[in-house]
Formats: sequence, structure tokens, C-alpha cells
Amino acid sequence: MIGQGLDIALDSSQLEFCQSGAQNIRLLAPAGCGKTASLLHRCRELIQRSDRKPRFLIVTFTKTAAAELKDRVEHDAYFEPVRGQANITTLNAWGWNRIRNLSRINNPRLLTSANDSFFAMKNQLHPVWSGNEHLEPIVTKPGNAPRTLMTVMDNLKSMGFVHTRDVNRPLYQQHLDALTQQGLGWRIDEQFELLTDLGVLDRPKRGDTDGPSTSRRDFYDRFFIFWRNGTARLLEESTFTFEDQKYWNYLDIAGDSADGKTPTPLAGAVRYDHIMVDEFQDINPLDMALLRTITERHRATLTIVGDDDQAIFEWRGATPEYILNPEQYLGASFHDYHLQVNYRSPRNIVEHSQRLISNNKNRVSKRVEAVEGADIAEIEVRRTDSISERLALVTDLVRNTEYPGKVAVISRLRRQLIPYQIYFASDGAPFNTAVDLDVFNSNAFDSLVALLEVWERRQDRRRVGQTVEDAVAICDIIRRRPLSKRNRDDLTRHLRSSNPRTVADAVATLKDYDGPKLSGKTHLQLHEVAHDLLSASRVDGALRSISEGFDGLQFDRERAADDVFYTAPPLDQLADICENEGFSAADLIDRIDAVKVQVQEYRDFDGDGDDDDASTILERPLHLMTATRAKGKEFDTVILLDTVQGIWPHQRTKDEREMEVERRLFYVAFTRARRQVVMLMSSEAGFISPFVEELELPVSAS
Repeated sequence: MIGQGLDIALDSSQLEFCQSGAQNIRLLAPAGCGKTASLLHRCRELIQRSDRKPRFLIVTFTKTAAAELKDRVEHDAYFEPVRGQANITTLNAWGWNRIRNLSRINNPRLLTSANDSFFAMKNQLHPVWSGNEHLEPIVTKPGNAPRTLMTVMDNLKSMGFVHTRDVNRPLYQQHLDALTQQGLGWRIDEQFELLTDLGVLDRPKRGDTDGPSTSRRDFYDRFFIFWRNGTARLLEESTFTFEDQKYWNYLDIAGDSADGKTPTPLAGAVRYDHIMVDEFQDINPLDMALLRTITERHRATLTIVGDDDQAIFEWRGATPEYILNPEQYLGASFHDYHLQVNYRSPRNIVEHSQRLISNNKNRVSKRVEAVEGADIAEIEVRRTDSISERLALVTDLVRNTEYPGKVAVISRLRRQLIPYQIYFASDGAPFNTAVDLDVFNSNAFDSLVALLEVWERRQDRRRVGQTVEDAVAICDIIRRRPLSKRNRDDLTRHLRSSNPRTVADAVATLKDYDGPKLSGKTHLQLHEVAHDLLSASRVDGALRSISEGFDGLQFDRERAADDVFYTAPPLDQLADICENEGFSAADLIDRIDAVKVQVQEYRDFDGDGDDDDASTILERPLHLMTATRAKGKEFDTVILLDTVQGIWPHQRTKDEREMEVERRLFYVAFTRARRQVVMLMSSEAGFISPFVEELELPVSAS
């Protein structure tokens, strides 16, 4: 009988897990199947059957998930036996608390911002990079290279490298090979590319068949040795990065050598009897190593919980390999349990999503059904002729959704959402948006606004000094890097010599420049691009000119870590909305200012959900997010943007592994809906997304 031995009813799959006598368990828990309640029921059952009170370490992926579990334990009388027996935390919070209590570390300091990382590289690591022919020129030149170098240092830790173990080239190569076997070869290449962009590594020459091996060799010589020394230096300075919260605890628990020896087991009151890890599909190699070491040290049972179909954080260095093959990486056997009833999603959402995800080959096959009596959602594909029509459609859906119903506009790419932020900041419903979409307060948007203001006054008669200053400012942003002082002085003298009274006049004289050669762009190139901008009669034309010719507002990996505008400038999207809505430059600037105010006023959910504010979320019915931000959330209506080939999946998808990652992203986005899914595509777009076809919707739905 379902629920026998427990005080409240569970479904058969939940009950089987909760009452299991297995030591180590892999619980595969698709979205909406009640895994949170199942975990706590399992804890209560283990306490009830024990002759003493066992202790639990429950590791969640986010602070929000930890808070939810703590709240259930604290306020639900049924889970009273669990109170005081479970430490519910994230790995980072657990690690930081432990670091602060280590007697050998005095006044530990956690680097919490990009500026903290910048100055840690510049100052605290100065003794390590000083004199290094490959690093010193990079660190000391203007720009944000120090932040990128710190990012690569942290990435090496998350990838499982150990500065006290990987002490020579063969050991370094051995770990590289292991990562490649785990499907993380792309993550290694990502670090090579970051350092190549900075100039630390040389870019392989065309036709160089030895390029990859050369990169690995140079990476070791030019950066990896520095990383080992820099990692030790930060510890000496009691300075810790985000990954250090886990990294130093791993080394400490493993005996500070990570040499493979079995750590000394713990006993008594400090020992955890059971360790449970939620969202196991999202862990990285460092997480894996730390969790294995903690489990062995405490001689605890291990329960790993997750859903390989929702493994969408590979961009953070996670890999689904660990939840797919836990025995291989954890050195123990696991008994499998599957939660099979989805209590959240409508029946047809469950059925169609299972058809979609079954196309992935690298997964565990599961049987998931909607709860008996589940609703049927509205699912449709809408073709629209213009961005104005799409904006009007979203507005109508938001305003006609029953309060406190919520609508999510979910995109594959960040740039797709920016026109919606511009529009809704002043004309639509108040919205929440992810922290990493706040590009409007960036230097890049400041430069864009400055260009538009120059474009607006291009024919205004002004003092010579003002027109020349505007013309030089245009030239600065046309170039990938601003003009050098010498180039700036030479160009300024030439422009002033013609006494231009308008910016257009000043730009016209660029073609006649006969001074010293300009580095980067030639004077004719500067003239051509600047003239094209100032010749635009409408703001949408000006934006398209900026998109095509202004390298200073284009992709820049070095700055992209801090400003997503550089990774995908949304200039064409802004041009479309200005054209369709009839915006002037002043209208667009006013809306950008409105977005700045709105985004700053409300705290919003970030990638980890750590800044979620439940009251704010309920007050604001419209949510704008990328698919990677949607995981763990649910909405009455989900609107998927641009469901076409090239977006879902991304056009850069090149192999089956990446295709499966893209399919999992679409699966997560599609399954957020409780009542309605609307998939939008332009009437002028090409092929519909193959993922929409894999849903196998009724013909009438599309």
C-alpha cells in the first residue's frame, strides 16, 4: 500500500526511494516530480529506523534551494525529527564556513567582485607575474586582462587541476586527457582561446597541423606554472576566490597532497552518516572530487539526486557524465530509483517534452507521466510579421493572464531580450530580468548613447572645438581600440585646420588627412564609416551603420566577462524596434534610461537564484530570461522567442554532443509552463526549429 510506514501518502516511485535499504543511491528526478519532499521524507525515514539520530549533510546547488529545504524542516511539523540533524547548505557556503574556522588561516578574505579579482591579480600576485615575459606585459597594460587571468585561474580549479599534484608536464597532460574523456575537451580549448585573445599564447598559424599540441605545451610553460605559484601565493595572503571555497577544503580534507591516499576517517559527533547532493547533473570536476573526499572521510552513504535531461550548465564546466556514470567517478556502486509522476506540468507538456528529449542518445531512459487529472495546456506556434507585432502579442498575454499568474519570455540568446526590455520599461508591464541582462548600465551602452547624441546634432552649428571633439569621439569607437595620443593629436590638428562648424563638416575633412599614418584604421576607412553614420536619416539607419562599422562596440572576449553587450551587441534588434515603433534617438535614449532605473530598483533572480525575492516576483507578472536562467522556475505562460533553426539550436552547434546540450536547453524552457506555451517565429524566418518538430505537436497547433 502506498504510504505504508510513513505518516502521509507518497506515490509508488517516491515510496520506493524513501524506504530503500541501499547504501548509495542515484535518484533520477525529472522536473515537477516532488524531489524536495522525497529527500526530506528519506531523511525522516532513516532517522525513524535508526537506534540513534544520524546526521545528514544535504548539498544544494543554490542558496534558494537550501532555504526552501530549511523552511520545510523548520515549519512543517511532520519533519520535526529532521530538525537539528541536517546541515543544509551549498558547497560554497559549507566550504567558506570551514575556511573561516581553520586555525591556520588568519582573517580570510573572499573576492566577491570583478574589481576584487582585478586588484588581486595586479597587487597580491605581483611577485608571481613580475618578470614573466609572457604575463607582465599583459597584466600591466590598460584594460581588464587581470580579471580574465583570474577567471582562467579559477577555471583550472573547477576543472580539477591540483597545484600540489600536477607538478610536471606529464601529470598536467594526464589530467588534460582525463578531462577530454569526460567530454570537457571544449572547456580546455576555451581557456586556450581566452589566453590567446589576451596575447599570452600565440595564435596557431594557418596550416599549422601541430596547433593543438603547441597550445597545450605553451599553456603549461606560459600560464600553468604561474597558476601553481599564484594559487599558493593567494593562500599565503589569506585571499580566496569563488572556487577556492571548495578547492582548499578539498586539499585540506584529502591531506593537502591529493596523492590518492585514503583520508583518515572521521568518527563521533563530527561525522555525517548520510550525504545527499541535489542537482548532481550540474557539478564540475572540483565538486566531484570534493564530494567524493567528504564522503570517504565521513564513511557516509551517498545519495545523488538530479536529472540528466536538465544538464544545462556545461558552460560553467559541469558535465552530465557524473550523473550518467557515477560508479566510474565515485568509486562505489549505486542503486537506481526514478521518480515517475510529474505533479506540476500539464499532461500534454509532459508527453510532448518526453518525445523531444528522447532524441538525445546520451541519457538515461525514463518513464515520466503527468499526475492523474492533470490539465491540458494550450500549445501553439505563432508566426508574426514584425517585432511590433511580437511586442503587442506579449503585452496582450501579460495583461490578460489571471493574477498572480506569471508570464516568462524565454530566449536562447541574451540579445533577443533587449528590445523587450526597451519596450516594457516604458510601455508594457513591469518586469523582472536576470542580473546578467543589465547591460544598459555598461560602458558600451554609454558609448552607444553618446554616438546617438552626436548623430542627432550632426548638422547643428557649434564651436570648432566641440565639432572636432565629436568627430574624434566617433573615430575612437570606429576603431577596435581608441586612438593613441599621437594619432589623436595629429588628427585633431588636421580637423581644426578646416574650421568645421558641424560634425558632418569635420567628418568630411577626414578623407583629406595627410598627416602621419594612423595605426589601425586608415583615414579613408574612418571617413567612410563615420560618413555612413552621419548620412543616416533615421535612428534605425544610424544603429545599423554602427552595427556594421564600429569595431569598438563589437565582440571583445576580454571585456565580455564583465559586459555581455560585447558578446552579442543587440544593435540590429534595437534598429528593428526603432523602425517599427517610429522611435527617435531621444525616444530610444529615454527608454534606455527607464530600463536603467527599473533594473536597478528591483533585485532579480540571478543564475543561481541566490537573489530571488519572492514578493517582488509575485508583484511583477512579466519575466525576461534566457533558457539557462529558467531552470527551477515555473510560470503560467511561457513565450519562447525565435523558435527557428540557427537559434534553437544555436548556429554554432557543430556536433552531436552540442546538439544534445541545445535540446536539453529547449526541453527546460518548454517545461516551465503550467497553462500555456507560445512559440514565436518571424514570418520571414527560415526553417522552424527541429526541436519544435520533435515535440510532435498536433498539426492544428502549428
